[in-house]
Amino acid sequence: MDTGKITELEILYWSPVNETEASIYEKMLHTYETIHTYKDEELYGESYDAADKVFTFEQEEDQPRV
Repeated sequence: MDTGKITELEILYWSPVNETEASIYEKMLHTYETIHTYKDEELYGESYDAADKVFTFEQEEDQPRV
């Protein structure tokens, strides 16, 4: 249920196959866009924020940024 409050989460994911963090991030964006926001306007009266506004991808300093 949407409370209107911002909730910051750190999502940790380990892939069962050799997959890049960028690839996992793209899949998380897809999941948010297709499942989390499903019927958001119909059920809650407004749209959830766009995925690029909700998600950030941060890597350790010794790794290139995506």
